Amino acid sequence: MKPYKYKIGRLNIKTSIAIICFVTALAGCAKPVNKFEMTVDRVDELQGMILKGISISGTIEKGCIANDDEYLVKRAGKDVLKNDVRILSIRDPEDPDAFDGKAFETDYVTLYIPDGKKTDVKPGDILISNAISCEPASKK
Repeated sequence: MKPYKYKIGRLNIKTSIAIICFVTALAGCAKPVNKFEMTVDRVDELQGMILKGISISGTIEKGCIANDDEYLVKRAGKDVLKNDVRILSIRDPEDPDAFDGKAFETDYVTLYIPDGKKTDVKPGDILISNAISCEPASKK
């Protein structure tokens, strides 16, 4: 008597499992989706008594970001700088008195990089972050 072989459609169970594992592995190799993205359009050097470093400004294109979230600056696909967020200002906030340390999609934001040099970040660089502590839908 021959042992019974389970089949799914025309494939046996071992082949089906191998295909599922292969497809799952391919999905795991996909490029990670960034929860936050902003293109830098302005870099200014700060040489004050309190703030020394650089400020970088741009419009948030995707997601949101909050103070102390970590972000990465990329230039031509290469990592340039890693830092924590320090929001200096948001242009035209809906309610300036309600600022809670978060900036959302479409906000024009200025971030502070302590002890940064003007050559560290250039206009056109892209800020990305996957570890954010705010929710894009929470803007009111």
